[in-house]
Amino acid sequence: MTTINKLTTKKNTRFSFIYLILSLLLFDYSVAYGNHTKIDSLNRVLLNATHDSSVFNAYLHLGHEWESINFDSAMLFYNNSIEIAENNNWTSKKAKALVNIGFAYMYVKYSKDAMDFLQQGLELYIEANDSIGIMDTYYNLGYFYGTFEDFPKSIESYRKSEEFAIAINHQSRLVDVYNNLGLMYNYSGIYDKANTYNFKSLKLSEKTGNKSVGATHINIGLNYYKEQNIEKSLEHYFKALVIFKESGDKQNIALLLKNIGDDYFDDNLDSAIRYYNMAFLIYKELNNTEFIAQYFMMMGNINYQQNNFEVADSNYRKALDIFPENGSKKLLFAIYSNIIDLNLHLTDSSNTNKTKLLNESINYAKEMNKIAIELGSYIMEVESYEKLYKAYSKIGNNKLALEYADKYIVSKDSLFSEQKQKIISELQTKYETKKKELEIQVLNSDNELISALLSQNDLKQKKQLILIYVLIGGVILVIIFLFIINKFYLQTKK
Repeated sequence: MTTINKLTTKKNTRFSFIYLILSLLLFDYSVAYGNHTKIDSLNRVLLNATHDSSVFNAYLHLGHEWESINFDSAMLFYNNSIEIAENNNWTSKKAKALVNIGFAYMYVKYSKDAMDFLQQGLELYIEANDSIGIMDTYYNLGYFYGTFEDFPKSIESYRKSEEFAIAINHQSRLVDVYNNLGLMYNYSGIYDKANTYNFKSLKLSEKTGNKSVGATHINIGLNYYKEQNIEKSLEHYFKALVIFKESGDKQNIALLLKNIGDDYFDDNLDSAIRYYNMAFLIYKELNNTEFIAQYFMMMGNINYQQNNFEVADSNYRKALDIFPENGSKKLLFAIYSNIIDLNLHLTDSSNTNKTKLLNESINYAKEMNKIAIELGSYIMEVESYEKLYKAYSKIGNNKLALEYADKYIVSKDSLFSEQKQKIISELQTKYETKKKELEIQVLNSDNELISALLSQNDLKQKKQLILIYVLIGGVILVIIFLFIINKFYLQTKK
């Protein structure tokens, strides 16, 4: 799997939906069906097993093999493995079984219940003081939260995984953690931290020969794109493209072609179309409906730029029709947003059925608002309220137009206040850090001064002692001299 994807909407409002680096704890979840030969083999192992550890492993593997055939049967085998672990007080093994149930809920059910099972597994790993189990489970929680687009919780989980990876010097895990943290901070709009983690990952990848170096270049390219540094963005995308062409990774090749098209979107539409079309051919071959939907939305954006509104509308509708049921909510939000913008434009410039277009816009804007609230995104919430008040205003419902205009202003103020508070907090942190640095410098200076004074005092004391010794020596010499003279005088007198 790769690490990023970004999406183009009109008016330079672009975003990404997630393809994160994921290292599975036990199994290869790319398998889409159970291997019946393997199931038969595992059943034989189960029948002939003489040790509980063999029985546990057989149940665990059978659970995995049955997931895509019969989910309930898979759960039965997983629960059997948990029972064996409990009977033997194997805390870490029970944790492993719960984590694998979490993966089953993620990849078979696409359910948020997956996180509950991972949390249960995490508690057991903590109880067993299993550092690797704790590190991996926090990492996978970060991946799951990221997949469901809960970026704050994803970052929190990855940071926990980072702590344990550093503690046990697990460099390959650190590469993946840094990569995904860079992406999560990018999605959260915290670009300085995104760059910090991206380059940490790149440096460590190159040092250890980690294969994720291509994905790291993609993330760095995305971050430069968000900062409008297109030259640097393209530089890293083309580096990644060379890497993935060598490995024949079609998914990432297509992703990079699309991202390069995004970079060209503002200044060179012909180049953008060329790269989008190359990406589309690969996505079509891979039957990736989410990316195909994205392709039609991007082509609609280009048609809109070219004032070809009829074709733009057709492409947006195709994107909505193709969009998969479990697709990225951020992508769906963008499709709705583009259709609404086009509808509002058409109501100003043509004699089309304005009421129909505006009612549709209101319905889609309400869906946008639901997505924004579900994802906890202030930015998306502000946009949804803006769409609602504009649509209600055009349709002549002044009461609702004023209501949503007020919500738009309040939410925009909240967003501004939050951003302002964040800036103030960051400045305060920098101030406190500088203050501490200055205090340390002053303290060090004071220490140096004290040391110098003590040295001077020591030297002075030594000089005084030497003088005292010289004086004492002189007095002794004088006494001896007087004694000799006195003795000589007495002899002379005799």
